Amino acid sequence: GTSVTATATANDGYSFVNWTNADNQEVSKESSYKFDLADETALTANFKINKYPVVFINDGVEVQKGDLDFASAITAPENPIKAGYTFLGWYNGETKFVEGAIVPVDGVTYTAKWQINQYTITFDTKGGNEIAPITLDYNTEITKPADPTKEGYSFAGWDKEIPSNMPAENMTITASWTVNQYKVTFKNGDDVVASDEFDY
Repeated sequence: GTSVTATATANDGYSFVNWTNADNQEVSKESSYKFDLADETALTANFKINKYPVVFINDGVEVQKGDLDFASAITAPENPIKAGYTFLGWYNGETKFVEGAIVPVDGVTYTAKWQINQYTITFDTKGGNEIAPITLDYNTEITKPADPTKEGYSFAGWDKEIPSNMPAENMTITASWTVNQYKVTFKNGDDVVASDEFDY
């Protein structure tokens, strides 16, 4: 006849389901079960594991999302690729995702972290004056160098256009030249004996 209250408290990551008796019959869905004692009584508190959201985001886009069991292992999506950048990993704040990470209480969101790459444009002047290479972060605006010079030749342009912004690759740009012609005159006194133009 004594009034008894059995209270079940769920651990982190779990939720209370019900109380069952020795015959596995449900006797209450309340975590605090109050009853009058009539006989020897065996009660079992039953719990279920909670599911929490695990999200992976790249550049503001969800690439993977799922509700996973608490403390279960998390599997990351394939590493993304982004032109001009190096993928540094998936991060939750300053914490990097590592294999073997488990689902925490309330879930977790990981965001792709990137590092911008640097690339170099090298100039081959083919005997002209040296032009220093240009090394910049990807997509940075490029200031084009002055045209090279070469004795006896006129600059005819580069073999490819110098991009306005740094591309996602290293480049070598080669100068083209047109040989100059110069006039040679032969004189006998003031009389011109012969005159012709020759390549430098």
